[in-house]
Amino acid sequence: QVEINEFFRKPVPTPFRESISINYEKDGDLDPEDFITIMTAAPSSPGFPRPLWAVLMASIPTGLLWYAYYKFAVEEELLHTEIKQGKEPRGLGGYGTLGPFTYGLLLGPIAEVTHTPGGMQWSLLSVVYLFCSQFLLYERVNDLYQDEGRMRPLQAW
Repeated sequence: QVEINEFFRKPVPTPFRESISINYEKDGDLDPEDFITIMTAAPSSPGFPRPLWAVLMASIPTGLLWYAYYKFAVEEELLHTEIKQGKEPRGLGGYGTLGPFTYGLLLGPIAEVTHTPGGMQWSLLSVVYLFCSQFLLYERVNDLYQDEGRMRPLQAW
């Protein structure tokens, strides 16, 4: 999984990659109740809390673009947490999750232009992939809670 994350991380321009890299020093000045802080917090280790109200408030008006950043940050944080705890990573990290999703979205228009059978429907593969990765994310978060002797907080319908 780490290799897949690195594969999709490499083509990202260095300045952008550095701006969204894991912050290992927990900044005590970050206010988890401040909307702007929540929206702009880089992935960190340990993870930075992003409550559901903030995810919805940021995702809906941005046409789910902020949700992509949120998904990236949470996947990166979980990958680094699993590695830090000496576990075999079960997820693909932020780059390994959004990289295939992004390329998958491009399949549809390319298939449409080249008159490949299925056309725009090929982009649905990326949506299904992201949807499945969300269920895995819930399971990983629940396992972290359970390892600490706490109740599993997430229910995947």
